[in-house]
Amino acid sequence: MPKVTTASPKIENPNLAEPDFTSQHISTLRPSPLALMRNLSFPGKKVINLLSGDVGYEPTAALKEAYAKALYSRGTNKYPPVFGIEKLRENIAQYLTKTTGVKFEAGDVVVTAGGQSALYCTHMAILDPGDEVLTLSPYWTPIEMHSKAFFGNLAAVPMDENLEFDPKKLEKAVNEKTKAIYVNSPHNPTGKVFSYEELESIAKIAKKNNLLVISDEPYKSIIFEGEHISMVSLPGMEKHTLIADSFSKDFNITGWRVGYAASKNKKLISRLMTPLVQSINTVNHPAQYALAEVIEYPRDKESIRDMRSKMELLVKGLNSVEGINCVRPKGAFYIFPNVGDLKRKFSAKGVSEEGFQRLKKLGITDGFYEHVNNSFSWQLVDYLANFSPEYAVIVAPGKEFGEAFDDYVRLSFASRTSEELHRFIGILQEAFGSRNKAHMNSEKMKVEKT
Repeated sequence: MPKVTTASPKIENPNLAEPDFTSQHISTLRPSPLALMRNLSFPGKKVINLLSGDVGYEPTAALKEAYAKALYSRGTNKYPPVFGIEKLRENIAQYLTKTTGVKFEAGDVVVTAGGQSALYCTHMAILDPGDEVLTLSPYWTPIEMHSKAFFGNLAAVPMDENLEFDPKKLEKAVNEKTKAIYVNSPHNPTGKVFSYEELESIAKIAKKNNLLVISDEPYKSIIFEGEHISMVSLPGMEKHTLIADSFSKDFNITGWRVGYAASKNKKLISRLMTPLVQSINTVNHPAQYALAEVIEYPRDKESIRDMRSKMELLVKGLNSVEGINCVRPKGAFYIFPNVGDLKRKFSAKGVSEEGFQRLKKLGITDGFYEHVNNSFSWQLVDYLANFSPEYAVIVAPGKEFGEAFDDYVRLSFASRTSEELHRFIGILQEAFGSRNKAHMNSEKMKVEKT
């Protein structure tokens, strides 16, 4: 493979003469580059997009019919109640009672514009300037910006290469400014499913230090190994837990933008009214009626089998490529392989001028260049997009999930076909070499020597 060199792009600012009306605070935040990268285009190439968190399956006919019925027969072109329609909140409460063993009522539930809206409103409701949210890294990218948006900070304790963590290190990171611990299981970006013992160790820290646990659970139905356990079900955690969830992944409706926050902490759930009204006001009205009809439907087993098959294909394929190692995910539809051993194949670290200009067209600013240029995972993203004359491969750079994870990339596989995944592995093997081939050559040499 040829050595890759990087030239610093010429940075131009055609808007230099424009007046700047933006705040100093907004300059400390940035849009998610992963969200912007969804719009990357490569004219003349077929794109294998392993970046997007889309599910890749269609909603059921029953859900589509329920939506159409709501749209045409229920007068849903008007504003719905701010906290969500009563029937949906009641049905969510019944579902949570059944699955967690904790008695939920409609008043414990707030309907939001997807799970991210629930998390954003929660951060607004709990943080004072200088407060911290504690989490394990790698972590889902927007959480850091949610904290900073309300003048707080995100403190992260890295998991090891086997996706395990030391509870003592987590507790040591707690200080007088810590307000909450963010837990995501099944986990984005690694596919980790937290065990009861792991959740129990986090719960003990939360109760001992009077902290809220924000339990982010949008992948709860996508389990390959183990089981999903909600933090709220652990002893003593009813008042210390807020569940943030989404219908996007369970019902294949990422574009509908409906989720919810739920908590037995009455003061907390009532305080979500303010950020909800002042940000989104209300949520997709006909979608709420449709979801109220089908919320208890289990996820179809066929899609889980299909995702498992794709996951197994990728794990086997990735571990066949020289310089790539990955841990088998237990849930969700992400794989987070370690690609650090590929660094020796590159003579420089950073993104090409062509690659950076492509990012700029999406809205990534000049000020982001240093972040991108000093990143190996971003360089690998740029390289894979340009390696094949026929295919452009888009993956998520690991650096966006925590500074300590620049030796990783995230792959989202649910919305890709098996054929595309086979092609992706073939491109990697062509670019970096195959362990299987190296092993075969080694065995051949042994035979020749004897």
